[in-house]
Amino acid sequence: MSAHGWRTGLAGLALAALCAAPALAASDAAVQAPTLRVDDTWVYRLTEDGQATPLMQRVTGVDADGYRLESQEIDFGGFQRTRLDRQLNLVEREVGAHRLVSFTPFYPYFQFPLEPGAEWSGEVQIRHNWEAGFLLDRSLRFRVVGWEEVHVPAGILHALRIEGEGRNGGRIGERELHGRVHERLWYAPAVRNVVRREFDEPAATGGRHKQTWELLEYHLQP
Repeated sequence: MSAHGWRTGLAGLALAALCAAPALAASDAAVQAPTLRVDDTWVYRLTEDGQATPLMQRVTGVDADGYRLESQEIDFGGFQRTRLDRQLNLVEREVGAHRLVSFTPFYPYFQFPLEPGAEWSGEVQIRHNWEAGFLLDRSLRFRVVGWEEVHVPAGILHALRIEGEGRNGGRIGERELHGRVHERLWYAPAVRNVVRREFDEPAATGGRHKQTWELLEYHLQP
């Protein structure tokens, strides 16, 4: 199977994915930001508060500022549009008709080039255009821990593990927002994207809101 073919969790195809991807060692040079292409596609299993669904993401546009993606829940038909900057950081998400979530200046998942030991931090304002009283401010710090072999349904992939910690501030209406946020990402250069993500934040109704993303399949344009 070619390097830009579909990858699945079947043993033979997982082996093909490994063989097609360039071997990387912990001593390799720093990883540069990828160049996404229109129709690059990733399918994830999103597990949210115990409920799992497959989610497909596809690049629909590329310009000087970054990338536009469409996301669709395969089983339920839920649909979103997302805008990323050239560093793959989240800038905006359309979650419904005329409903936009903005991340100002951006959600700082990445600061390329990536290499073990790299650290960065950032502040992001998260706003809903349909809910004037939603004012979430988040302080974040990320650190690249190192290279790992990550087992996901798409195969065994060489990835950099990134650990993130954050703190919420702001309010929803009269209720103040606070609490700590925990994130863990595995970024694989061969996939041009995250292959696994774990996210844990305070829930709006109390308790914790948790998400896990695992790569099921991917298709990259040559």
